[in-house]
Amino acid sequence: MAGHIFHRVVNSAMSRVIAATMVISKQVREYNDIEGLGSGILLKLNGDIFLVTAAHLLNHENWHLLTIPGDNNSLITLQGELHSSYLTQEDGSNIDFSILKFYPKMHKYLSRYTPFTEHEIMVNHPPVSGDNYLVCGFPFRKIKKEIKEGVIIYTASPLILLTYNVSPKRYQKNNFSSDTHMLVQFQQKLQAFGSEVFTRAANPTGVSGSGLYFIPAFDEAHVINPRVSVIGIMIENHKDKGFMVAIRIEPIIEVIRNTFPDQNLNLDHPKQKFHAGTIYKGDYTTNQHLSEQGEKSPPIEE
Repeated sequence: MAGHIFHRVVNSAMSRVIAATMVISKQVREYNDIEGLGSGILLKLNGDIFLVTAAHLLNHENWHLLTIPGDNNSLITLQGELHSSYLTQEDGSNIDFSILKFYPKMHKYLSRYTPFTEHEIMVNHPPVSGDNYLVCGFPFRKIKKEIKEGVIIYTASPLILLTYNVSPKRYQKNNFSSDTHMLVQFQQKLQAFGSEVFTRAANPTGVSGSGLYFIPAFDEAHVINPRVSVIGIMIENHKDKGFMVAIRIEPIIEVIRNTFPDQNLNLDHPKQKFHAGTIYKGDYTTNQHLSEQGEKSPPIEE
């Protein structure tokens, strides 16, 4: 019975998470096609809708080519105001996140999603020792293309991993700070709850931009009313070393709080100090102009 409840809680949490998660793809215009890049999650704060993902997926260099799925197999362009930590791929920084605030006119195209709200975001999460962490998103390798009656249809299968926080020594060894990042275990072999049977874990390649979530308990109450909290965004995959990396949600929330004055968030400030890096900012019109001019130098916000 315990194992049955466990899986029901995970499935309930997964259903909630998937409703706020989307595939991010790049248009390949010369072939009328798209190339899957990774995932992103939606937050709805004080009536505004934000797309949050990894900066190496969404940034000012590729913004004009990116889309997310809409209703009826449509593709939605990312029209809004972008704030991104992206510098260059050779920069070496592990501060890796982008925040896109959609223009209000775009909200009607996002009706298929149920964004996370303020009470589903957990700041200052103290890591626990159990298997209470869920990684869930749409890796690019799980995006499939079919042609039905002359229409191109894209489908995506989610990656779902239940995992746990790694030891403080592994943070130090791999030059990550627990103030800004969370490292979670990647196991090649998984054991089903209450079983001696092992299965091979799904390949996490392409997990960037997926959410990292905390499930507080596995009981009947959490099947009926699943409690799952956003605590980070996946940015790196080190499966050869046995772990994956997420940037914590605190830097992202603080950038939203400080960038958009109307966001009077009922969320605590971070307990730990962190440096969010240099944030590049711009809007869709600016991006179109830069793209047409072949330039890659958006405005900078410290």
